[in-house]
Amino acid sequence: MKILLGLLLAMVVSLYPKPFMDIIKNDGLVDTVDLKNSIKFSFNPTEMVFSVPNKTVLLDDINTIVFDLKGMNVAYQSTVTSLSTLENDNWRRECLVNGTRISTPGDNGYTSNDSTDFNHTEWIVLELSDIFLVNRIVLYGRNDAGNVGAGFPNNFTLQLSMDNLHWNTVAVETAYPKPDSSGQSFRFPEQEAKYVRIFASNLRTSNGLYRLQFAEIEVYDTIVSNTVQTEQPVASALSIAPQSYELSSASPNPFNGTTCIQFAVPKGQSGKASEVNISLYDARGRLVKTLVNGAVPGGHYSVNFSMVKSSQRQLVSSVYFCRMQGKNFMKTIKLLLMR
Repeated sequence: MKILLGLLLAMVVSLYPKPFMDIIKNDGLVDTVDLKNSIKFSFNPTEMVFSVPNKTVLLDDINTIVFDLKGMNVAYQSTVTSLSTLENDNWRRECLVNGTRISTPGDNGYTSNDSTDFNHTEWIVLELSDIFLVNRIVLYGRNDAGNVGAGFPNNFTLQLSMDNLHWNTVAVETAYPKPDSSGQSFRFPEQEAKYVRIFASNLRTSNGLYRLQFAEIEVYDTIVSNTVQTEQPVASALSIAPQSYELSSASPNPFNGTTCIQFAVPKGQSGKASEVNISLYDARGRLVKTLVNGAVPGGHYSVNFSMVKSSQRQLVSSVYFCRMQGKNFMKTIKLLLMR
């Protein structure tokens, strides 16, 4: 199981551009860490060690590892509109969402370009590629030498919308201090959004001119989430162990609430439990939920999947894929959710 968790960590770090992790120990909570930049880990058959800033954590000390894979930046290469803009070799709206957080020649980011001689309002709207469940917006201000924080607004609101007409405010900031070069992160209760708006009502000057300026804007999706426990319970076996892995069709399918997925697991060597992973993915290949992940004794099992996820978020009508993986085994079945 320790090796499996180590491999899972390696997969998480390689697949997601900005994953985060909380480690819940017997003696409390280790601060959230950035897997990409902060964590190192090593493992062998008897021991697994996480090295995070100022801490070393043995697997045996851990109750639960919570992967907060809310690190998929869904604003990347989204469509950007704004009240005004300067489009030239250094400043362009597309630079807001190209994944570059550092202002450099040829890619300074975005700047407004209207009524620069007096304070006024400006806005930016990101149209995401799809409807996402989001809970965090990160604003990177201008950060080229001598201009760090220039153009970052004093007063602004962050808003979400499904139709670009009706807006829900998720953050309000007044007299916001001039930031350094780090990302300014704003968290809020998760909600669905197709559009994200930054509405600035009080601008900060940049070289004596009133402009709205950012190097990058990131919006984080919360659809991908998973909890891996060091000892994970699974459903009780229905009968004697089969001779091979099996993933049966879900019932009902199509479904509009909850569906039951039947699967079978053979006995491992010397009667030991076998490692099994059963996960659900959406039509774009994004992980929706991990249903089973761990050592499962040989037997026939059933697991229920509900379209209602964490925080009562309901999945949209679509095709989903359930994939089961075991030793030298992988099978995928199609599920159809019709609401």
